[in-house]
Amino acid sequence: VRARRETIIGAGALDAILAVLSNGSVKGKVFAARALGNLAYRQDELVGAQWANLSAAIKALVTLLSNGNAMGKVDAARTLAYISHLGEEETRLNSIVEAGVLPPLVTIMKDESATRDALFYASM
Repeated sequence: VRARRETIIGAGALDAILAVLSNGSVKGKVFAARALGNLAYRQDELVGAQWANLSAAIKALVTLLSNGNAMGKVDAARTLAYISHLGEEETRLNSIVEAGVLPPLVTIMKDESATRDALFYASM
């Protein structure tokens, strides 16, 4: 799995994923959030090295968390949770909070129709 992630990131896929996350269709943004989450999951040294790019992704993920469809909110929350655990956690958490993540997370937690997955990742 690690070798595949290294190959994907080494081929420049991270830039393409971030471009779709920022400028793609609603469906494209959902898939880009999911792809980024899969790359970020327990991959501190791989994705953490791309931190400059991830700061832009955090803003796009917070927007998806605020304005996306139900699946987009789940994937955005999941990916933000994974990113928050990369590298220097305090730095990542501060960046995520500064991007405005708290209001949409509180909204999801108060939403009775929110999915179990959205609630789970929002609580991470």
